[in-house]
Amino acid sequence: MRIKYNIIIALFCFLIPFELYAVKEYDWDGSSSTAWNTSANWDPAPGTGTGTRVYIVGGPGTYTNAPNMNATATMDIDYLDFKNGAQVTISGGSSDVDNDMAVYNGSDVTISGGTLTIAQDLHIYDAGSSVTVSGGNLVVTGTLYLGLQHPSRSDGTNGTPTLTVSSGKVTCGNLVFDDAEGDTPALVISGGEVEVTGDLRSDGADVDITISSSGLLDINDDLEMDGGSDDLTMSNGTLTLAGDWINTGSTSLTGGTITFDGSSAQQITNTSGETFYNFTVNNTSTGITLNDPLNITSSVVFTDGVVNTTSTNYLNFTNNATVSGASSSSYVDGPVRKTGDDAFVFPVGDGGNYQPLTISAPSGASEYFTAQYYYTDPSAIFGWGSGIMGTGLDHASTREFWQLDRSGSTNINLTLPWNSNSGSLTDLSKLRLVHWTGSQWEDLGGSITGNTSAGTITVNGVSSYSPFTLGSTDSASNPLPVELIHFEASATGAGVVLNWKTSSEINSSHFVVERRLVGGQFVEVGTVMSKSINGTSNKLLEYDFVDVEKHVLVYYRIKQVDINGQVEYSGVRLVERNNNREKNEFVLSSLYPNPVSSDQGINIDLDTDYDLKGAMNVKLLAMDGRLIYHEEIDFKKGKHKIDLPKTIAPGNHIIFLSCPEIGYYESVKVVIR
Repeated sequence: MRIKYNIIIALFCFLIPFELYAVKEYDWDGSSSTAWNTSANWDPAPGTGTGTRVYIVGGPGTYTNAPNMNATATMDIDYLDFKNGAQVTISGGSSDVDNDMAVYNGSDVTISGGTLTIAQDLHIYDAGSSVTVSGGNLVVTGTLYLGLQHPSRSDGTNGTPTLTVSSGKVTCGNLVFDDAEGDTPALVISGGEVEVTGDLRSDGADVDITISSSGLLDINDDLEMDGGSDDLTMSNGTLTLAGDWINTGSTSLTGGTITFDGSSAQQITNTSGETFYNFTVNNTSTGITLNDPLNITSSVVFTDGVVNTTSTNYLNFTNNATVSGASSSSYVDGPVRKTGDDAFVFPVGDGGNYQPLTISAPSGASEYFTAQYYYTDPSAIFGWGSGIMGTGLDHASTREFWQLDRSGSTNINLTLPWNSNSGSLTDLSKLRLVHWTGSQWEDLGGSITGNTSAGTITVNGVSSYSPFTLGSTDSASNPLPVELIHFEASATGAGVVLNWKTSSEINSSHFVVERRLVGGQFVEVGTVMSKSINGTSNKLLEYDFVDVEKHVLVYYRIKQVDINGQVEYSGVRLVERNNNREKNEFVLSSLYPNPVSSDQGINIDLDTDYDLKGAMNVKLLAMDGRLIYHEEIDFKKGKHKIDLPKTIAPGNHIIFLSCPEIGYYESVKVVIR
């Protein structure tokens, strides 16, 4: 029995100090003065007792004088609570809270000076609760919650808890709008700075931000306004963002500047389309990608980084919107739209080459033009023949082109530039601005400014749109890029012999021979140096190369490399070396129908004495060697039907049959209708 009592007594002695000393609360009564550090203003006096120290300021009915923390707090504060309508001023000193701080039940905290550092989280919630920063510094190492009840504190009446900054600075880890009970919190910045070193996001409550005057909101990671009814209002001030912009709510941006200054790739997402007033591009990494259209109502300043757009997710400058600062390190890679009756310089570029296109002012405020620059051979994308020249033209550039489309009726004046990346210009009197009609390049003429190194060419009254580039009326003048006029590859006993010819070369360094096997990628197999003098030639030059490796089916192309590293590719040549034909051993007796529709399927008749299950590989290849479809069938005599994918594009293809087990390879050209 004594053992039982001893256990009870020991347990009781253990519980007493846990209950009495685990948490120690100090209540402000302000009975002596407003001075925070005066012991007589606290009940009990700071420093008495042990345990977790919680300092509490209640409503006006609980104290004689409202507290003013005007000097560094002399007590150790683990938790700091302002509740039930407390009125508190922080005006000086440098004080620390070792854990959380909560402002709730209609309390107001005004920070006009000094520094208050909270080592964990700050919770501001309930109707009438606010933190107002008009000077000094508020530092929240953890998360600043607007609207979220502290997990160990009571919850009061729902309302609009607010963080207001007019001067000074607020710094926090994450800033979260969060309330499961129904608060509608707000962030108001009319001056000073709010720096969020992590995310600013919605997590239960809608984001509600107002920025005006000289206010600055600096977010070092993502802005996630995806609560459903989020709202960002800017009449002035600045919002800087280093992460992604995600918005499913609304914005009212009638002033101010939004700056993207990330050091990694950034994205802008708003499925309804986004609208910025002033936008500064200052991304030092791979740039900014638009996942939805972005409208600019005032201006865009390009400082650093590329804006990546698409035909559906474009950058649109509305009427009277302007652009400045674009360069080879900062431009738009993709479509740019200009709406309105302003003359405009489209800030377009590609591959590190900034080549702005300029139009004169359209006549209608609702008309729009869309432009994009391609630093590539137009025939490589659209299959145009660079040798199809209209009256008076000798050749067109295969280095670059611009796409310009119109929605409206105004015939504008069009200006295109050239620079060292455009190729070599030798006689500006023979230079022309040319337009692709759909069947040939036509000469639009043009007036010229500048010199052979850099300049512009302008054509007035342009009425037909789509691709434009530079051209020349003389073969000896303005060679522009390397002109590859002949390329063939043929199988011989020594291997595959490749031969190519150029009619002119500018800044040409060397040629790389690339080979592709069935279903593989192009790989380098050899290099041939340019025969031109210092990279330039206006006469016919001939080159050859022998690949000693022998393959049944192989593809070749030539990569021309300029002195500055710019590359261009030739067309692809196919070389067949059919082992079975050389041995007079034909296994494929027929393949039909040919031509064939993709929904018909192809019948393959084999004539063989073998019966090998699943041993025959059937591959459908594009003419450049890309694998389109692969199926395995039994290698035995009889008919085999191959069901082709219905998505195959019409045109010439190759059926490649192989059975490595017996060394059988055979290929047949087939036409898909």
